[in-house]
Order: sequence, then structure tokens, then C-alpha cells
Amino acid sequence: MVYRDEVRRQIGDMLAAGVIQKERTSYISPLVCVKKRDGNIRVCLDARGLNSKIKDLVNPPNPSELMANFKQGKL
Repeated sequence: MVYRDEVRRQIGDMLAAGVIQKERTSYISPLVCVKKRDGNIRVCLDARGLNSKIKDLVNPPNPSELMANFKQGKL
């Protein structure tokens, strides 16, 4: 992996800052490295697989209902 050292550094920084924490799980989401315009990299998590397994706690609003409420002056 070309960005291995930088990925490890960023993960270490996030662990130290409490942004992420170590967990034991059978599910792993892949990391994706994105090169920024300034040449640095951004470490991203591809959570699409995990998101498809998790139930929504709140149903997202229906766009048609939202538009109807806006027309009636309700939120």
C-alpha cells in the first residue's frame, strides 16, 4: 500500500483524539484513500455495506410530503 505510513499516522491521531476507538467485531469496512489537491491524503471509510445492514431509527421524510407542507406553510 502506497499510503500505509500516512494511514497509520492518521488512524493513530484519530485514536488519540477519541474520534475513533478500537472494537472487536466480525464486520470490517474498507478504507479508501483519496488524494487531496495539496498532495496529502484523506482516509475515508466506505460504510455502504454496513449501512445496508443497519435499520434506520427514524424514517427519512418523504420529499412529496415535505413539499406539500412547505406549500401549506407548515414544517
